[in-house]
Amino acid sequence: VKPTLVHVVTTKGKGHLPAEGDAVYFHGVPAKSAGSKVIPTYSEVFAQTVLRLARENPRLVVITPAMPEGNCLTTVQAEFPRRVFDVGICEQHAVTFAAGLVTQGYIPIVAIYSTFLQRAFDQIIHDVCLQDLPVIFAIDRSGIVGDDGKTHQGTFDLSYLTLIPNLIVAAPKDENELQHLLDTAVKSDHPMAIRYPRGAGLGVKLDTELQPVAIGKGEILRRGEAVAILAIGATVAPALEAARELSSSGIEATVVNARFAKPLDSELIIDLASRIKRLVTVEENTLNGGFGSSVADLLQKSGLSGVPVRSIGIPDDFVEQGAQAILRAKYGLDARGIVRQVLSLFPTLDSHSWPKVKDEAKASPF
Repeated sequence: VKPTLVHVVTTKGKGHLPAEGDAVYFHGVPAKSAGSKVIPTYSEVFAQTVLRLARENPRLVVITPAMPEGNCLTTVQAEFPRRVFDVGICEQHAVTFAAGLVTQGYIPIVAIYSTFLQRAFDQIIHDVCLQDLPVIFAIDRSGIVGDDGKTHQGTFDLSYLTLIPNLIVAAPKDENELQHLLDTAVKSDHPMAIRYPRGAGLGVKLDTELQPVAIGKGEILRRGEAVAILAIGATVAPALEAARELSSSGIEATVVNARFAKPLDSELIIDLASRIKRLVTVEENTLNGGFGSSVADLLQKSGLSGVPVRSIGIPDDFVEQGAQAILRAKYGLDARGIVRQVLSLFPTLDSHSWPKVKDEAKASPF
């Protein structure tokens, strides 16, 4: 019996004319609510910021492995066609190419999805970080991605990036902070990874002036003495909502926008652990080797291993396909889940006095 090759030519979106006419756009189409306010996505704010930075600095270039549309880079391509490199589905080459460009005086941004960056792990270590070359990794679709399914969830990057020497790892609390972190990365002398989620931002006002963010410094958004909630990236907003709900039961929480998974704001974390003595960490990443693990390790090394810590994140599993709101509720990454973990630190509290939190999963239109 001879080998047989079957070549099946398919039509993407067969039967739906808009999809047949634009196969690129109709890849992972998000649901839209009629009449809802249009809020720019993180990807769009990223591209707008890159365009602004590229106009200011002729040395800035962008590399993407076959994802210019998904990363919203078409406007940058149109204005700077010789400074945006689409290298095809070659993630390893994209990273090594970026390293080479640094040695020639350029400032490269590798715009890539979290799930695809995994393919270039060796190149990140040997070609970028070993030589401490200031490559910028703009990691889109980090955390829970949703309907694209198990293969596209971006729930491992905090773990596999924070173990690499010389690499700065950050995650903005909103789209405004994203643009400031990008400006910070462009001015940094070290490699830096910025992870941000899929979908719309929070609708916050975008600052007109970009200001560098102090590397390794978190931000206290709310003060309380009962518990400290350390959140990073997209989990900061639900952490603030949870703190407001907890306040109704007399539990006042400090909420920290950690910003950096590496380096940690060790001084701030140790101070909070020493004074408040109850910590909750929140991340859209696997708990194995993630942000919460780094915090626990810091406390152990600082002689504070007795401080109770609850870490909220993704368990040792692959995240299934589903709407983001439903999956976040499943893994306790919404306000209700955070409240539940905080209350577990207060075993003597009467359960009838627990704050009531809106069930985000049931409220989801998906």
